[in-house]
This record gives sequence, structure tokens and C-alpha cells, in this order.
Amino acid sequence: YYSYMVLENDFKLQPSPQNDIKVTVAHEFNHAIQVGYDGTEETWLMESTATWIEDEVYDDINDNYQFLDKLFKEPDMALDTTFTSYAYSRWIFMRYISEHYGQATVRRIWEHAVTQDNMDTVELALLEAGTDFATLFPRFTAANYVLSDLAPNAPYDYEEADGYKGAISGGAIETEAIIPFNGTPLTYNSFTDGNERLEHRSAEYIEVESTVNFQVTFESYDSTDFMVQGALRHPDGRVTIKQVSLSGGQGTWVVTDPATYDEVVVIVTNRGDADETAGYDLTFQATSETPPTASFTASTISGTIDTVFNFDASASTDTQTPASQLEVRWDWDGDWVWDTDWSTTKTATHSYTAPGTYNTAVEVRDGVDLRDVATRTITVINTQPAAAFSVLPTVGTTETVFQFDASASSDYETPSADLEVRWDWENDGGWDTEYSTVKQITHSYGLSNAYTIALEVRDGQGLTNTTTHTVTVQATGSPPTATFTVSPSEGYTNTVFSFDASGCDDDTTPPTELQVRWDWENDGVFDTEWSTTKVITHTFDTANTYTVALLVKDEEGLEGSFTRTVQVNEAGQSSSASFVYIPIVLKSYSSN
Repeated sequence: YYSYMVLENDFKLQPSPQNDIKVTVAHEFNHAIQVGYDGTEETWLMESTATWIEDEVYDDINDNYQFLDKLFKEPDMALDTTFTSYAYSRWIFMRYISEHYGQATVRRIWEHAVTQDNMDTVELALLEAGTDFATLFPRFTAANYVLSDLAPNAPYDYEEADGYKGAISGGAIETEAIIPFNGTPLTYNSFTDGNERLEHRSAEYIEVESTVNFQVTFESYDSTDFMVQGALRHPDGRVTIKQVSLSGGQGTWVVTDPATYDEVVVIVTNRGDADETAGYDLTFQATSETPPTASFTASTISGTIDTVFNFDASASTDTQTPASQLEVRWDWDGDWVWDTDWSTTKTATHSYTAPGTYNTAVEVRDGVDLRDVATRTITVINTQPAAAFSVLPTVGTTETVFQFDASASSDYETPSADLEVRWDWENDGGWDTEYSTVKQITHSYGLSNAYTIALEVRDGQGLTNTTTHTVTVQATGSPPTATFTVSPSEGYTNTVFSFDASGCDDDTTPPTELQVRWDWENDGVFDTEWSTTKVITHTFDTANTYTVALLVKDEEGLEGSFTRTVQVNEAGQSSSASFVYIPIVLKSYSSN
């Protein structure tokens, strides 16, 4: 495909036109790449990733901070809004993904855009990263409230949280309402009190000001796609996020000693599909009961799909109900669909079937049905695929069709049929095929040689592995006939000898296409590169008898050689004796 950019010369002069040019080029170049995937994708997806890439390429410029207010001041507007002016602010969603699931996950969103649209592309990329939108989006909305770079706040943290605070009006997410609660029961209705139904893929933040212990009961009246979280901001900067367990769209959160926190906030997140707005009630009432304290340990927080994780919630406590009578249930993958029934057995084991980051949760219930949830992040590491292939035959000719089969490649997590492979026929570092799930392929070689073939295998999470095999390719024809003449055949150290290999011949390759190279001393080290030029000159610096070697190569790679001796003398000397013929006449005389 082809795409191009036109940048107008109207860059801001302050604070730096150079910085403005940099981020503009990064932004628009990303749009140019997007065209190759799907140039008609939803505006929010195009602008959010193009604005995100500015910060990835030029991390210190932070020009994209200017858009944050559009999301943090109106968090109850849909993530995938159709309003273009809000689309740029959604880069922070891509930032949350890249910080917690890697930059490659954002790239995979666009790779899926070739065949999918809008949120389907996001969902597929997140599934490959070991999560899904229903799990990630509430974490994202909680992170936008937490707005911290403190490690104890993971996974609700941002690396540049302090910078975001400085760019956002008021330095924090906008609250939909502040509820002053003094112990008298009251109900907050999202429609009559908040004046709206909550848009799909958005969130509202309800702050509660109270000095008395209270319980808040959430009830949705037209959606089951809500996620409710309680946020407790501690004076030391830590924020505790409590997941409120919902059943049939209802759930209760009990807060004790609310005055000890800087803020108590209810985060209501609508994970519903497009155009699925929804309403809800929050009912507040005082309580003298205290909920249990949920707590659990894991035998390890990192492993593979072969790891058996051991979980133990025996440390959970309650002021009224004995620990042995507390009931627990488990959610292994953080989707808030409980995977076990209630039980007083506090230990459990689980193995995960796919790599990813899992927000494993336990919910504890006491004798009066008060509940608490504790979570722990479990990381299941992806393992490299095993690359393997066979080749038949391993020795052939330039007419042989070699058969390569990578079906033996395997991976713990990705089914063999879904593994992708690509081939490098000469192992020169340049891949000769694209990735494909087809494991069988054929290839022929035009020149005789020993070739090393490389195979690269990629699994569903993007990890790769390579392996190699060698094949020998022999030519089918006869080698070329090498010959050359030299003129003169004898000379001096100042003689320019002319060598002519035009007489070389071959059965299949025209003489003009034959390649030659020369070794002036026949020492095995050729002094010239391969060339189709057959005539060359050379001067020898030292007097000697030289054996000159010629090597000829045809188009099949077959070679022929020829040598000839050249006598080189010191300048001014000859190797032959010189004679002068002087006739002598002898006469005899007789005497008496």
C-alpha cells in the first residue's frame, strides 16, 4: 500500500517548534502506518494510538498531556466516543495497556484491525496478552482515580502519574457527586441525582463524606455489565481498591472508620457494549456491624501453565464470626465470575491454562452476610515455543525440490496448529517467507552449495524460537573448461603481462556469463574477485618462475581450473646465453 503525509508549516512557536515538529511527525507517521491496516477504523482508535505513539517515541516532550482533561474531567463519556475532539484523550487508555501489558499489545490491536473492527480488535489483542476488556477496563478506571506511581498501588499505577496530575485541571479525576452521609439512610439515583444514565465503557466517581460506619448497596436496574469498586485513599498516599461483589446487579460494601481516610470513593464502571447506557442506585445506611477482613497467600505469584498454585485464606478474620465458620469463594482470573461455591475450607489449588496476568480474588462472608474481597496478582509466564523441522532429502541437485516440514514444532500454551512459522533459505538473516500457520513448504536451489536453512516459530503471545538444518545441493551438469593464454610468456619485472581467459567454455552457461578469478602465485589465495571480464593485466614485482591459476565458475556453481607458468626476470637480464659468431679462416701452406 502507499500513504503519504502533508505537514503544514504552522507549528507552535512556544515552548519549542522543534518539539512540536517531532511529535507531529510521530503522530502522522503512525496514521500512515494505520492506513496499511485499516484506514477506515474508528476515529477514537486511530487518534488514541497516534497520540500514544508520540510519548513512546519522544518520552520527554509530553505534548499529549494537553488532551488529558477531556477524559479526566468527563470520565462518564464513552471510551469509544464518536466525538473527534475527545478521541485524542483516549491515548491514556493505550498507555495503561502498554505499561501493564507491553507495547506489542497495542501493535496487535492494529494487526487485528485488518479483519476486525473497533472494540473487537482491542479484545483480541488483550486476550493474547492474558486478559480481556471486562477485566482491564475497571482496572483502568480505578487507575485514573488512584493516579499514582507508587508500587504499592499496582496494578492501578502510571509511571508518569505526577506529570498527569500537573496537566489535569484540579489534579484529579472529576467526581460525579459528593454524598455527605451522617447516618440517616439516603439513596443516590444516577438518573435523578446524577442527571444521566451512565454511558457504555465509561465510569463515574461518587465521593462519600462520613464520620460514621456505613454500608452502601449498589443496584443496577437495566444492566449486568457494571463493575463496582471501593477506593480508600490513605494519608500516606496508598489507595486500597476493594472489589464489590455483584450478584444479579446488586452488591454491598461496608466501610468502617471512614474518617481515617483522606477520601472514600465509589467507582461505578459500565463495561457494556456500544449504546448500552445504564442507571443505578446507591443506598447508604449506618451499620454497627463490621465486615470480615479477607486475606490470602499464594505459594508463588509467578509460574507457568504447569504450575500448581496453592492458595490459603486461613488468615481471614471477623470480629463476630469465628474464622473456622467464615465462608470463602474464589475467582481465579479476575473476571468477577466466581469459579467456586461458598465453602468453609480456606485452602484451594489452581492451575492456569494460558499465560497472562491474573487478578485472583477471594471473597469472605461472615455469619450476617457481610463480605470482603482480597485480590492478588498472579503472573503466568509464557514459555518459548520449541522449533523443529525435517527436510527431505538432505542431499540433492539443482533440480531437486526439497520438502520442509515444521509440524513437529510445539508450544506449551499455543496449539501446534496455531503456531506461525517463517523460513530463511540461506540463513542470511533475511526471512524469505511471511509468517504462516502452514508448516509444510518446498524450495529449490539454483546453485550448488551447502545451505543452512533457518526456521523461526512464533507462538500466540509473540515469543519466538529458531532452529537450523543443512542441505547439500550438487550441480547436474559438467564443470566448465578453463583455459587462458598469456602474452608474453616470458618477460621482466617491468613487463605488463596480458592474460586472456576468453577461451573458457561450458555446456550450459554462455562464455560471456562465465565468471573467472585469478591467483597470480597459485598460493590458494585468489587475488581478484569473481568477474565476467576475461582479459586482465598483471605485473610481477620479483623475478621468479610463477604458476598462475585461473578458476572458472558457471551458473550452476560448478568450477573448473587451469594453470600456466610464466617466467619473470630482473629487468635488463635474460635467461638465455648470448653468442657472437666470428668466422675464422685457416689457411695452410706447403713448403719444401
